[in-house]
Amino acid sequence: MKKTLLILAAAIAFAGLAAPASAAGERYVLISHAPDSASWWNTIKNAIKVAGDQMGV
Repeated sequence: MKKTLLILAAAIAFAGLAAPASAAGERYVLISHAPDSASWWNTIKNAIKVAGDQMGV
């Protein structure tokens, strides 16, 4: 039984590696009602902008 579960787990792991994820066409939108004076949300907004610039989106 353990050997069967091990083989099944390995097959699932390799199946996940065989099919790379594609996010083409995906769109994420951040809607925030926080004021511009909220330092925590400004950090998040800036991080999202930098990540978008780095990823070319």
